[in-house]
Order: sequence, then C-alpha cells, then structure tokens
Amino acid sequence: MKNSSKISALLKLKKKNKNKNFLIPDFIFFKKREFLNNKEIIFKKILNKFHGKKIILRSASLNEDSLKESNAGKFKSFSNLDIKKEIILKKIEIIFNDFKNDNDQIIVQLFLKEAFLSGVVFTRDPETNAPYYVINYDKSGKTDLITSGKINPTSKTLIIYKNFKRIPLKFNLLIQSF
Repeated sequence: MKNSSKISALLKLKKKNKNKNFLIPDFIFFKKREFLNNKEIIFKKILNKFHGKKIILRSASLNEDSLKESNAGKFKSFSNLDIKKEIILKKIEIIFNDFKNDNDQIIVQLFLKEAFLSGVVFTRDPETNAPYYVINYDKSGKTDLITSGKINPTSKTLIIYKNFKRIPLKFNLLIQSF
C-alpha cells in the first residue's frame, strides 16, 4: 500500500526513533475507501487502540504534499476528541468530504495536550523547491498553532541547507530521519 507522504514520514520517524529522543504519538491510518466500505470495523480499531484516551483526526490527503506544491493546512483536522462513535464517525466524514481520491487517508493519533516542541518539516523549500530543510516550529506547548493558519507570534522558522554539517542538536535526529 502506498502511503501519503505524511504517513510515510511518521512511519519512518517511528522506526528510526529507537532511543525515544522525541515522541511520536501512537497512530493508525486508513483510506477513504476502507472507511466508506466498513465504518464499524474502522471505529472498532480506533476504540481498541485508543480506548479512554483523547485523539486527533488528521488529514492525510495525497494532494497535501507533492514535488510541485504544498497544501499543508488545506484540509480539516479535529483534535482533543473523546472516542464517542457518533462524533468520531461524523468528524471522519467531514474530513473525507473534502477528499477527491478514495485513496486519501486519515491519521488517528493520540492527542497530546502539551508538547515541548511541535511543528512541520519540509524537505524542500516550499516557495522555491530549493534543497533546504525548512522547519516551522513552536514551543508554546500547543500542537496545532503551526498548521492552523492563524497568526502565531510564538512560531519560529529554521532553514538548513541540506549539505550543511552543523545542524542544531535538537533537530539533528529529526533531519537524519529524512
């Protein structure tokens, strides 16, 4: 199964993060087609994996990231959700309504209330496609400020040339994963 780049990145980071230098919250993912064909099984998987915990539903459309453009933040996500069947199924439908492709996916992930650092990593400059890592991050403890599209006075951007040898320590393991 070919995964969207967001899911591929999460799987790669989870695999490379053996020393637990940073937290990748537990997650599962599924395609729009799988959900439309069997909502009950999808909900049971969510319930079994995250019973009694808060979750976030994240879009993972195949149109979010490509070599030519980024549509980061274009699609909906819902955070801090209790696992209640009617609510979860409705929110999943809302996300999938914006998806054109039946292979588009949703990530269901453990919701973190506060994080030391959260953000987005681009492996090319989103404006110029130049060979830079562009890391937009936030240390406010909130996990949605970078992707919300709202004005965020606490966000920072770090731009690193891909062949640069002295990557800041807090980003070194993250960059090595790509």
